[in-house]
Amino acid sequence: MGSIYLTSGRGIQMEVITVGLGSKEFFLNSLLIAVLPVALLLGVEYMATKRFSSVGLLLGAAIFLLLQSWWVYQAKGKVFVEDGALHVRSGFYKAQWPLEGLSASAINAAIMGGGVRINGTAMYGFRAGWFQITGDRIFFLTTSNSAACIEQKGVVVLCLDRDVIDRLKGLI
Repeated sequence: MGSIYLTSGRGIQMEVITVGLGSKEFFLNSLLIAVLPVALLLGVEYMATKRFSSVGLLLGAAIFLLLQSWWVYQAKGKVFVEDGALHVRSGFYKAQWPLEGLSASAINAAIMGGGVRINGTAMYGFRAGWFQITGDRIFFLTTSNSAACIEQKGVVVLCLDRDVIDRLKGLI
């Protein structure tokens, strides 16, 4: 598949940056999110009836497909510049900021340490969406602990993987 290029309002052309999990994190999250609930459901059914019913197997398959589809949809993100704004999208979550006034900043331990999920998801090796940290609302799209943040007017508004920030350096 070829690269997709978008042009910002400043005439800057940039590739859409895709953010995704590594295979180890993806496999582990799939086990925890989609396989474990189905295994528990089928285990309870077997313990209660000493057999697997076709209804239980169909229900298990439907639950697995639903949870796995949700997980795959959530576990991918995009970062791009369009119409003079930085756009970040991941699953159900999206945000944008005008390029003017954005600057890369070092991340501190308080930001990566946690926070309260306002409208986001956090799984093993992955955070996406809005989090409340140190009184500020910050959008995360990170797949590692090697993250960096973007400030707007001195306030952290976005945290991304360090390699994504490095690819944005010429734009912010």
